[in-house]
Amino acid sequence: MRVGYVRVSSIEQNTARQLDGIDVEHMFVDRVSGKATAHYAQIRGRRGVQKAVGAICHDILIAYWHIVYDSTEYRELGAGWTQRRRSIDAQQKRLVAQLEKLGLKVTVEPEQPAA
Repeated sequence: MRVGYVRVSSIEQNTARQLDGIDVEHMFVDRVSGKATAHYAQIRGRRGVQKAVGAICHDILIAYWHIVYDSTEYRELGAGWTQRRRSIDAQQKRLVAQLEKLGLKVTVEPEQPAA
C-alpha cells in the first residue's frame, strides 16, 4: 500500500500536481492553516524543534491509521482544534460524562453572581 503526503501553503492551492504521476492509495494533505501547523508551533515553543517534528510525525501516523483502519477520508481539524477541544463547554461535558459513568446523577447550574 502506498501513501502520499502533500503539504501545501494555502487552502486554495492545488494538491493534484504535488503527486502527479505517482500512484497512491491514500493521500494525506496538510495545509499550513491546519491543526498540524498549530500543533507544531505549540510544541516547538515548549519542547524544541526535534520534539515538535516527532509529534507531527506521530499525528500523521495516527491519522493514517484511522484513514486505513476505518476506511474514511481525511478531515482537517483546523488550527483552532486544541482551543475547541479544551474549551469550558467541552471540559464540562467530559466531567459530567465521567461522573455519570460512575453512577452519579449530575445537574449543572451556572454560579450566581455575588451581590
